[in-house]
Amino acid sequence: MTISSSIARSVLAACLAAAVSPRALADGPRFTLIDDAFKQSLVGEVSGPTPGPRGEVMYSDARGVPRELPVAKAVALAPSWWSDPVTRVRGDFAGYANTGVLVTTDGQRLPGRPSAVPATGEEVAWEHPRFGRVVVSLERVSEIEIPAPPPPPAPVQPLVNDLGAPPAREPVKVVPERRTSPPPTDRSRDTVELANGDRLTGLVEKIGADVLVSGAGGKPTSVELSRVRRIWLANPPAAPAGALVWLADGTVVGSKRFTVEPGQPLALGDWGAEPRSEAAEAPDGAPAPRPTPYMVEDVTAAALQPKRLRPLADLPVREQRGAGDRRLVRGVQVSDDALRVGALPAPLGARDIELPAPMAAEFTLPAGAQRVSGSFEMPESSWTWGDCRVRLEAVGAGGAAATTLVDTRLNAEMPTSAFAVVVPPGATALRISVEPGERGAVQDRVLLRRGLLLLAP
Repeated sequence: MTISSSIARSVLAACLAAAVSPRALADGPRFTLIDDAFKQSLVGEVSGPTPGPRGEVMYSDARGVPRELPVAKAVALAPSWWSDPVTRVRGDFAGYANTGVLVTTDGQRLPGRPSAVPATGEEVAWEHPRFGRVVVSLERVSEIEIPAPPPPPAPVQPLVNDLGAPPAREPVKVVPERRTSPPPTDRSRDTVELANGDRLTGLVEKIGADVLVSGAGGKPTSVELSRVRRIWLANPPAAPAGALVWLADGTVVGSKRFTVEPGQPLALGDWGAEPRSEAAEAPDGAPAPRPTPYMVEDVTAAALQPKRLRPLADLPVREQRGAGDRRLVRGVQVSDDALRVGALPAPLGARDIELPAPMAAEFTLPAGAQRVSGSFEMPESSWTWGDCRVRLEAVGAGGAAATTLVDTRLNAEMPTSAFAVVVPPGATALRISVEPGERGAVQDRVLLRRGLLLLAP
């Protein structure tokens, strides 16, 4: 299923309108427009779509040539650097590293921290830096990361200048590293991870000033929120009701009516039933400060048909083994940016997949897989000795012979290899193989970056 044509036209018009701000045009293309054949086009000036069910998107390509694209064929908007396999552009990842994040079951991500004004009932109140106080039903929450407390200021030894008085010194801003911890293997129960690493499992009944967890014995346990690091709730994933929009501060928001007017704050429309933003008072009773609105320049990407897009990093790994007779020491790793600590969420959810050594890994394909795209990369840290062969194959059911989709060699002379290929009908898995080259297995580390799968409508 895809989003309705009216929603698609509304969202696409708003997203593409973001590309035509004077500043963006002066700096070059703002977005990469991805169509339903996974063709990527750098987008300059854009307008449309035109009214009607057969609306078209008019835009100018990187050379300024006017072009048109039927709205039904527009799948996503990615950043303008998406087509460059070696470019990495992120926002203020240091600022993002100093926040918590609330993730909903339909893929929305809200950086921030628990609200000082708790919610009532089976809801959680979250303070977002732009939306203000947001209230989300616990049934719609997938994960919550509580921000770390700020580190104590480092002691400063006073210095004496020629006048005998200590000189003025600027305070040093310390940004803690964003903490990561693996999710529980058993997602059938809620899990609460404490600051000391201990975990409680059961049913989370309340998240407020404290977290109330009912264990297997039925006796609830109350834990102060300040002692909690992370919470995973055993709620099933939900399909987005509209588009998913990535913003420069790490926010990912779902919107049915995403609209924008030139020179005006970005209007995200309503978010559907959940989450909802509420006016709130500060703890001392004073009116809460008015949230700072998003502007056109804050949009980094948008999945216009999110039900048709699946990041390869989200596919389950059904099998992995060392190359040849090698023992597998470290398996597949997934991160928002394998080369950067504290990176913002990857646009379109296309996180990096790392194969740290010669090995083979198989990823289970969902039904309806049509195309796959991405870029294999050997990081610069491996260029001294790294030299390997990388293959991407489609594996059929019932022991059918695998079909080679990509066969490339990576080394310092050719460290990247981008691809966009058709998935043959009947394929049940994708296999990625890294095989050592002429120099052996030393430094044969490979990243699969910006991997996306296109599903049938």
